[in-house]
Amino acid sequence: MTTSFKPASLQVLPVACGLLLLLTGMAAWPWAGTARAAEAAAPATADRAIERVLAKVFPALVRVDVVMVDGDGGRLNKRRGAGSGVVISPAGHVVTNHHVAGRARHLVCRMADGEEIDADLVGTDPLADIAVMKLDLASRPAGAKPLAVAAFGDSDRVRVGDRVFALGSPAAVSQSVTAGIVSNTSMVQPEFFWPFTLKLDGEDVGELVRWIAHDAVIFGGNSGGPLVNAGGEIVGINEIGLGSLGGAVPGNLAKSVAEQLIATGRVDRSWIGLEAQPLLKDARERRGVLVAGVIADSPADKAGIKPGDIVLAVNDTAVNCLIPDELALFNRIVLGLPVGKPATLRILGGGVAGDEKTVTVTTMRRERTVADDEEVRSWGMTARDFTRMSALEHRRPDTRGVQVDSVRGGGPCTDARPPLEPGDVIVSVAGKQVESLEALRRASRELTAGREPPVSVVVGFERKKSQYLTVVKIGREPPAQKPGLARRPWLPAATQVLTQELAEALNLSGQKGVRVTQVFPVGKDGERPDLAVGDLLFTLDGEPIDASRAEDASAFTSASQEDPAPSR
Repeated sequence: MTTSFKPASLQVLPVACGLLLLLTGMAAWPWAGTARAAEAAAPATADRAIERVLAKVFPALVRVDVVMVDGDGGRLNKRRGAGSGVVISPAGHVVTNHHVAGRARHLVCRMADGEEIDADLVGTDPLADIAVMKLDLASRPAGAKPLAVAAFGDSDRVRVGDRVFALGSPAAVSQSVTAGIVSNTSMVQPEFFWPFTLKLDGEDVGELVRWIAHDAVIFGGNSGGPLVNAGGEIVGINEIGLGSLGGAVPGNLAKSVAEQLIATGRVDRSWIGLEAQPLLKDARERRGVLVAGVIADSPADKAGIKPGDIVLAVNDTAVNCLIPDELALFNRIVLGLPVGKPATLRILGGGVAGDEKTVTVTTMRRERTVADDEEVRSWGMTARDFTRMSALEHRRPDTRGVQVDSVRGGGPCTDARPPLEPGDVIVSVAGKQVESLEALRRASRELTAGREPPVSVVVGFERKKSQYLTVVKIGREPPAQKPGLARRPWLPAATQVLTQELAEALNLSGQKGVRVTQVFPVGKDGERPDLAVGDLLFTLDGEPIDASRAEDASAFTSASQEDPAPSR
């Protein structure tokens, strides 16, 4: 059985995505009679809950239309997407998912009453998959009614069986609400079942998030919309679809991240260089978190922590991890430590009973796992710098070098021999070490200054553990393209090729050219050119139109859009 697992609004037109689950039957519950006795009161209770949701949250629901960029084929390409969000402050702050708005270049929010308001990205956090936008309230007409604002509840109080409502814009249509119950309050992604983890811009979301699972129906486009309890409070932000189940980022985590993004535009987290895992099943100790690895020269390494040690407490807060479901709680404690401040860890050395000690680690700021990709048009590639985290992941001694992200077919990188490929690391240009993407751009400008034809440059790069040299022909960096009016000439008419059969039927055997099938108005007053349907065109700028087959139509269109040759 094929499985799939991904955020719900990554497609141009979001579609339902999820994981097919195997379900097993169950015998009738012994308390079924008691449940039937309560059925009479249930409809009234449910109706009141829906009324509260519609009154408190539905007016604050927004549909998010996004223009975003992604590196592919050596270019930063724009694409459209859609998702959901909810207004959480009178100032116009809207919370949504990072995978909805985190890479946005243009944002428009459509309110529940149909009003459309442009928005700006305030900040984004791929690790929690939460982003915050701010509506451009100054653009609203005078006398516009105040924004409806929804409030967060306490997601720690959510229990399995609680009635919940999922609000959003499925498939990018108008806002809607569906109802269900909570099926799991701490859903994680088990490695043995899903073929890959949910990673957003290099961040493993499951490292921090334990989803609230529910069966309120959601589809692609619901991402970023609120999960609401029966009291009309936000208890989660919907993120993923798994067949008939939905998964929401817990509201308390989303609220904390949103508050930090609103205050500073970023989320500061601590890093100590410790990799953790649940205790082994045959371990004598049944408390604590097992240290699986320690990064060299990290705060944990400098504090003397070793693989095999067991962490019993962090700043006097006891920690425990017997199953993978509990690992995110430990990560949350470590990531939440004050940045640059000392923290105490109580350690059971090597798992040996009685060998307890307390160590002090001074935390470091956790950088992004991967840097943004940027377009280098003169090289025909997109590339990115290394962060500390990405350098560690690629087992590099430092952050020097430029990582190739994608290359353009037929461009300088692919024409090189050997060609540069995604994943390669450029380490030198013309014999000079390349420290960063900016250093590569600077070297390129210096090598091509005042030279019109492309310059052949010796480039050193690393591929896995091997070091190579290649020659790349780079030109001057072209100016950034700005959208505007078409610069090419345009023949204001549609045409068909004068095929051999058509020419013979018109007593023009052997004649090549095109026939006008439609004439378009031009100019502000809609004047029509001196052409008419049925006219036959045999030359263009004095050159014969070499068209006699249906497939020659595109050749004529291209020729008609070329700039005219200069007069002599």
